[in-house]
Amino acid sequence: MSTLKSRNFRDTKRTLVSSADELPDFETMTREQEADWWDTHDVADDLFDEGPEVDAEVYEALGIPNPKTVS
Repeated sequence: MSTLKSRNFRDTKRTLVSSADELPDFETMTREQEADWWDTHDVADDLFDEGPEVDAEVYEALGIPNPKTVS
């Protein structure tokens, strides 16, 4: 069984990822390793513009505005 780690999100130093080159190969990571990585990294808004099309439902679920519909 996996042990959940308790972290205070506001106290965690976060790294802003501004290029797809900075993303790790998630296919080689365990789910826990990927979760640990996302706990310390944020993706720059403009990186979403470079990536694949994201369904409107994903933006809604994440609670962030869809950059394609925001003027």
